[in-house]
Amino acid sequence: MKAGALSGGEQQMLSLARTLTGDPLLVLIDEPGEGLAPQVLAQVAAPRCC
Repeated sequence: MKAGALSGGEQQMLSLARTLTGDPLLVLIDEPGEGLAPQVLAQVAAPRCC
């Protein structure tokens, strides 16, 4: 399935997954909850420890 065929929330999750796969030190996100399910948003917003 191509990314363009995904829903908005699925595209947002794919984008976050691709970003986090690179193990970044810092991620700046504008409107991280846009189109995400509440359960996914809770996981994204959860603090992570080194």
